[in-house]
Amino acid sequence: MIRIAVPMLLILAGCATSAERTAQQEQRSARDAAELADQLDGLVASDTRNCLDTQTRSFATDVVGPNILYRESRARIWVTRTSGDCSAGGRDPVLVTRSFAGQLCRGDIIRSVDRSGGMLVGSCAAGEFTLYKRPEGNET
Repeated sequence: MIRIAVPMLLILAGCATSAERTAQQEQRSARDAAELADQLDGLVASDTRNCLDTQTRSFATDVVGPNILYRESRARIWVTRTSGDCSAGGRDPVLVTRSFAGQLCRGDIIRSVDRSGGMLVGSCAAGEFTLYKRPEGNET
């Protein structure tokens, strides 16, 4: 009887841990979605491209969950939904890319590096780039 009880307790403990992990992931996803909505408040999706010109434009970048925002101005933000993990667990990573012909394209690998130690903390692949901008006539 004791031999059966111990494995059952271990299985139940594993289920509780898995449920806690799932709840944490759902909370993180909800926070990320709310932050993304806040960042894009007042902007509308207008254009989608496979590549983003990084040679002639400069961007401020921000990582929000699986999304990377490339901010040209308050009125123009390019967003790519990545596969993989460039978020560095909520820390503020430095994004490192290799750009060929001055473009960052869908499928290109983006690495995130810890700002203080310089260690690789994640990597992801860029998705399509969607431009969010202020609607015409709404310049505020």
